[in-house]
Amino acid sequence: MRVLEKSGKRTSKSSPLKYQKLMLADKKGNDVEAVIFGTEIDARENTLEVFHSYYISNAYVKKTAPPFDKKRDYKYSWTLNSRTEIEEIQTEDNQISAPNYDFIPFSDLHTPKEFSKPIDILAIALKMNPPKEVNTPYGLHTIQEIYLIDESCSFKPVCLTMWGHKVHDECLQIAEVIEERPIILGSKLIVQTKRGLSLSSRDTSTFKINPQLPEAEALKEWAESNETEIKNAIANCLTYESSPKSFVGLHEIVTNIQISELTKNLQLNEKKYFWIEAAIKITDTLQNFYYMSCDACHKKIDLYNRDEKIICDKPTCGQEGFPTPRAIAYVELDDNTKSLSAIMFADIVEKIFSCNAAQLMNYTAEV
Repeated sequence: MRVLEKSGKRTSKSSPLKYQKLMLADKKGNDVEAVIFGTEIDARENTLEVFHSYYISNAYVKKTAPPFDKKRDYKYSWTLNSRTEIEEIQTEDNQISAPNYDFIPFSDLHTPKEFSKPIDILAIALKMNPPKEVNTPYGLHTIQEIYLIDESCSFKPVCLTMWGHKVHDECLQIAEVIEERPIILGSKLIVQTKRGLSLSSRDTSTFKINPQLPEAEALKEWAESNETEIKNAIANCLTYESSPKSFVGLHEIVTNIQISELTKNLQLNEKKYFWIEAAIKITDTLQNFYYMSCDACHKKIDLYNRDEKIICDKPTCGQEGFPTPRAIAYVELDDNTKSLSAIMFADIVEKIFSCNAAQLMNYTAEV
């Protein structure tokens, strides 16, 4: 079996027990999810390296419970314990081919097709901001921002926000080598469009530092030949206060009346991005300041029972979970040249109202 993905240590929500997830695949491309618990994680720290192949026997096999068994042809998962025998395959002839990644260049992140599905990226880590806590419908969560760059983004870094346990696992590993500008392989990331384009991790995202791939070697050579430009990008774009914006270079401010002219010839489904400086006005105080959504993809859910889990009907999501409130506000943006109608979502609304989506839901119910 070849190790395709390997998470950091995680703590179960229902107990202090540590666990680690892996994704394995055989020569025919059949994959299986495996998990290691407790002390076995440290005992096998120097084995099961990503992209390496192993003979594995005597694993504990159990049937995957529905609806999670719908995602794979192989309907079982493995637990690797002290009885499991693992031996690395040394000869190259026996190595299973490396997984195929569909790396998306940063210059293509703005295309609509990349907004609705998890993506893979390969980039150079330039800088990390300190961890911080943010309000969510489930309370405080820890995040950490990493600024990345690739060959396509014209030396304008992209912000990747890491959430939860990844701050304590993958971010610590990246922090140890950040001064060396490591190459980061990120898989199953989400493209965010709340305040410009950015990237966000999710629970199923995986990361590899300095992967042994031809694409990584090419990116390293590109970085070495553009050392001056990368240093300038760090100096010019990353020396101010933390921001979730992705392309964090200097932005040209336009007026609302200019936007009307600049967008009048847009084609159907064509998008353009502008930066404005305006006053936010809420003209309808009786509007609903929340909607119930899928916690994974934020799709609106119309029929639900808050005490029951739902399976998201969005084809690219399909995640199971409890519906969660998400903040929304219909506003007017006035810059004294013209007033524009706009819709704000999530943490932008929460920041303006200084409360989270659950509190806004209670306010709407009271009104």
